[in-house]
Amino acid sequence: MKKIACWMIVPAFLSVCSSPSNSISAPSQKMSPEAKSAALNTGKALYASYDFGLTWTPSGGELPDDASIEVMEKMGEQLALATSNYGLFIGHPEKPVWKRVGQDLPNQKITALHISGAEMYAGVYEAGIFVSKDEGATWTSLNKGLLDLSVRSILKVKGTLLVGTNTGIFRLEQGQTRWQKIFSEGQVTSLKTAVGKIVGGTNLGGIFSEDGGNNWRWIIKKGALHNISILSDKIIAMEISGDLRISADWGKTWELVNYFPRQYSYIYEAAEAAGYFVFSNNYGVHHSEDGGKTWALVFPNEETVFYDFQVFGQTIYAGTRGWNERRGKSRF
Repeated sequence: MKKIACWMIVPAFLSVCSSPSNSISAPSQKMSPEAKSAALNTGKALYASYDFGLTWTPSGGELPDDASIEVMEKMGEQLALATSNYGLFIGHPEKPVWKRVGQDLPNQKITALHISGAEMYAGVYEAGIFVSKDEGATWTSLNKGLLDLSVRSILKVKGTLLVGTNTGIFRLEQGQTRWQKIFSEGQVTSLKTAVGKIVGGTNLGGIFSEDGGNNWRWIIKKGALHNISILSDKIIAMEISGDLRISADWGKTWELVNYFPRQYSYIYEAAEAAGYFVFSNNYGVHHSEDGGKTWALVFPNEETVFYDFQVFGQTIYAGTRGWNERRGKSRF
C-alpha cells in the first residue's frame, strides 16, 4: 500500500504563531513537587506496540518524559535504557517502576550500551567504557590502553570485547588488560552480530567480519551509515542520506528500497517481530510484511522520534527522544 501526501516546508520559527487579541492567558498556578513530578512522567519516554508497529501505547511508567533515549538493551526479562541526559535505567517494560543506576559514572551522557550475561557495558561521553557486574550498582573503568575514549558502540563476542569509536574499532581479549586497534578506517557508530558474523556501520559505509572481528572488509561504501542491523539474516543499512539498502547475501549484493515519506530525514533504527519489519524516521514508523521489499508509513508521528527498538516476543518497544527538526511538520 502506498500513501501519497503533500506538505509545505516552512521555517521552524514560523511553526508556532500567536495573536495577542485572541489569546487567553491561563491564571498563574503553583504546583506542588508531587504534581510537577506527575506532569513530567506520562509514560511517553517509552512506547510499546502489540501489533507489529501499527499502533503504539505509552509504556514508560515513571521514566522522565524528556529522557533522550540513545540505546536500549535486553537484560533477561528487564530492559536497560541508556539516555543522553539522565544516565541509565533498568526496569521491566510492562511495569511503571524504573531504577536509575550509574550516577557515579563520569557523566550521565551515555553513548553506547551492551549487555553480555551478567555484565553491563556502558560508553560514557568522551570518558571511555565502564563495566558493571551487579546491575549497575558499581562500575569499573576499562580504559587502560584505549586510545580513543569516544565510545559509540560496544559488542562482546565469545569473550572478546569490541568497541567502535570515532577513529575505528578496538579489541580487548578475554584475560587481557590492554586494547588492540583492529580497524582504523573511520568512525564506527554501530556493531551487530548474528550466526557468527559481525557487521559495523561507519561514516564511510558498512564493514563485515567472519572471524570474530580479527579481519574486516567493506561490504558497502555508498555513504555514511547512521545505523546497521541484521534482521532474519538480512543486513539493513540505514544511511544518513535517508537511503535504505538491504542485502540478503551478507553484503555481496544490495537492493535500494523505495519508501515514502523520507525528505530531510534519515532512518534511526529497524527491528523485526514475528516476521514483520519496522523502521523509524522523522515521519513515524514504517512497516513491512514482505521482508523489507515494500514499506508503508503505518504510524505517522512527528511529535517524538522513535530512536531505538527492542523486541520481547511479539512486542516491540521504542525508546524516544524529542522531535527537533528545522523543516516544518507535514500535513498528512
